Amino acid sequence: MNTARPTEPYPKPAYDERTARSELGLLGDFAALIESVKQHWEQTYAPALPFQALELAVDLIGQHCIERPMNCLGDNQDEDWRLSQRANIDSGQVLAVVGTGNATYSSIALNRSSVLQGIGNVFDEDLAGTASAFSEPVDNADRFYVQYFARDCTGLAYCFEITEALIPKGETVTFIERNYVVPGTARGADSRQTLTPLVIVFDGKERPQSP
Repeated sequence: MNTARPTEPYPKPAYDERTARSELGLLGDFAALIESVKQHWEQTYAPALPFQALELAVDLIGQHCIERPMNCLGDNQDEDWRLSQRANIDSGQVLAVVGTGNATYSSIALNRSSVLQGIGNVFDEDLAGTASAFSEPVDNADRFYVQYFARDCTGLAYCFEITEALIPKGETVTFIERNYVVPGTARGADSRQTLTPLVIVFDGKERPQSP
């Protein structure tokens, strides 16, 4: 408050370098899982929409934001954020979110896209084992998850039902994968060393027997 002397800003903090339990060696297994899920649905043509790594695309770290400038309220260095593209669910679509959980704590947050309002979560303990049905064609299936989202989950295991009370008809859904803290550190993972989750969009008209 002393206007008689020049402003003295705080020094820039030194940011910790992020690390990760690298998943790059699992890239082939991940591709095999995606293909196996599509074949199970007999929809090899189904689009697979990759998430975006916000650490790489936006860079929400405090001082980096301020210098642009931009809103830096997302400065959460203890997590690795991944944001999906918007998806429709009003024509019977079934959305399969496929990825890994490379952290002390992970979740898939379901959001109402129009206001980016979180309306539900699927936590890591619920995601564990969801890819086990594909362990025969896919190596290291225990390192992955396959979680479904739909208006109607009839006949589907590992499915989160999205009612119109959660997301009104005519609106789209968005997912955020949040991986908190690499074990043994105080920071989220280095996004360059982890695999990018994606959403496979099935038409849902003919549902296979749930594995």
